[in-house]
Amino acid sequence: MPHSRNPGDPVYQAFRRSEKLREMLEMKKQQAQAELNRIVEFIESVDDPEMQNILTARFVEGKTYEKIGKTMFMDRRTVKRKIDKLLQTTNNF
Repeated sequence: MPHSRNPGDPVYQAFRRSEKLREMLEMKKQQAQAELNRIVEFIESVDDPEMQNILTARFVEGKTYEKIGKTMFMDRRTVKRKIDKLLQTTNNF
């Protein structure tokens, strides 16, 4: 906590800025968690376990099409096509 609560005090101003940034960061963190929850719910709603694995690797773990393809023994273009096809036929995502 700064020594003074005088709004003209540079230390106090820096402290207030850091507090505002922390608040903004916390809000962004909560938004990101809500979005991740929405993505996971969508993935869990997919009937095909292989597609669930592909979607989890891509959208939760952030893996590239190439890495997913190597892991699942398929070409990266196949991975992309499968994702594209599913997302085109799904209206709620």
